[in-house]
Amino acid sequence: EPAPAEPPRDTPLPAETAAKVVEPPAASPPAATTSSAPLPAAPAPALTPAVPVPQATAPAAAAPAEATRAPAPGEGLIRLSFRAAAWVEITDNRGKVLLSRTHPGGSSAEVVGRPPFNFVIGNAPEVRLSYNGREVDLAPHTRVAVARFSLP
Repeated sequence: EPAPAEPPRDTPLPAETAAKVVEPPAASPPAATTSSAPLPAAPAPALTPAVPVPQATAPAAAAPAEATRAPAPGEGLIRLSFRAAAWVEITDNRGKVLLSRTHPGGSSAEVVGRPPFNFVIGNAPEVRLSYNGREVDLAPHTRVAVARFSLP
């Protein structure tokens, strides 16, 4: 059993799970009395947080939920959902970047702004986009998995 306890420490990347996986080992040296009983349980929680880590990323994508406000007159509402990781850049009529980042699979984003909008979407086959409640087909705008297009 000690051998399986070591691979889970090597398997999760510290950068990805630093807050959850590093805490039990860090708590072990300073507070050995508190951590001595949970040590056998540590490998099981180390596997459990590894699964919620991508889910923890989804709430981070909820930050654009502030943009879910109703569009003002002359504004448009863009909704995106990501089946797999994809990169998106959206600019408005003034060239202002409204969204520019990589989104993890299973996440979503919403943007409100003034049209026309210019889009560049990487891994476009894994992205669903709606504009003012209407589904937008990305296929006609996609070459080598990158969609480039504008919406009025």
